[in-house]
Amino acid sequence: MKSMKVSAGKVWAQMASEKEFVITAMIGMAIVFVISIIIFFIASRNVILTLFTLIAKILVILSITAIIKMKGWEFGMLESHCLVVLFGFSIAYIYYYAIAYNDSPLKIRHEKMRHAYHELGKPIFQSFCANIVACFFLFRTELYNNQKFAFLFLSTLISSLFVSNYFFGSILHVIGPELDQGMITLGFLDYLTGKIFACRSYKFIG
Repeated sequence: MKSMKVSAGKVWAQMASEKEFVITAMIGMAIVFVISIIIFFIASRNVILTLFTLIAKILVILSITAIIKMKGWEFGMLESHCLVVLFGFSIAYIYYYAIAYNDSPLKIRHEKMRHAYHELGKPIFQSFCANIVACFFLFRTELYNNQKFAFLFLSTLISSLFVSNYFFGSILHVIGPELDQGMITLGFLDYLTGKIFACRSYKFIG
């Protein structure tokens, strides 16, 4: 009995590492999620718009996790890495429309949303198409991890595009803030953000 040895190989170390990767990924996404909301609120100074942005972001993230569940994939090291990398892509389109809506010189909500579509609809779709091409090349590789990442990337892009254009855009078109609704004065931060974003200007053609 004293001479017996047990070898577990690398399995136990990998299991422990995957658990830590998942926990770290969750914590990292939560921190980035909160920070992005705070920064957007400071930049927009609008409670209502920030709330709608938060709802849209949660919807995109939930759709991605639901796709992982539907595929029957375990939430391991690869999935946690993919979510961290794709987190920015999942909320980018929403922020683009929200900023364009908030900075629109127009006053009525449906005109502000029309202005946001006019300014950013085409660039966002072009970005979507470019990323689709990147996914195509990832699908062509023989590595399973690359193909898996490509599938999650494609799912993230489609979900983000639909949520930002249809769900988020519809909410702002119908009940989005107009005039000074939801605006909050932040004192010195108003002056600071005004200086930072003073270079942004939009030209709208009706």
